[in-house]
Amino acid sequence: MDRFSRTTEIDTAEIVAATMEDDTPKKSKASIIIAIIVCLFVAVVIWLWVMEADTEITSKGFDDIPVYTAITDTTPLKTIDITVNGIRKNIIDFKAEDFKIIETTDGYEVFLSEEKAELFNLKNESVSGEIIVSVSAK
Repeated sequence: MDRFSRTTEIDTAEIVAATMEDDTPKKSKASIIIAIIVCLFVAVVIWLWVMEADTEITSKGFDDIPVYTAITDTTPLKTIDITVNGIRKNIIDFKAEDFKIIETTDGYEVFLSEEKAELFNLKNESVSGEIIVSVSAK
């Protein structure tokens, strides 16, 4: 190998090494944290928007709801199960204690607790002996 070919090999290696160096500026920790916060904020906004736009009707069952003979009764006759239908965001927070069932001559009448009655309307239905209640926002 002569002196010129060896020099060419070294120069080529130096050129390749120089072009492989990363000249892009390093991101600071503050900019990474800001990007994460912005992404989380956008994710929460999208999640809230999707939850508000959810209008799919869903069902939720409640077991052993006490049945009374009159609204003023304090001793239940028996307990029955009911199914509540409504938009998920409306019925997700319902509990069995939110319902009171009165036995009438025509069947059963379902009532809501005072705090829930201010926010929701009920429609009672009976299908083959099962009590189905439809809930809608006022």
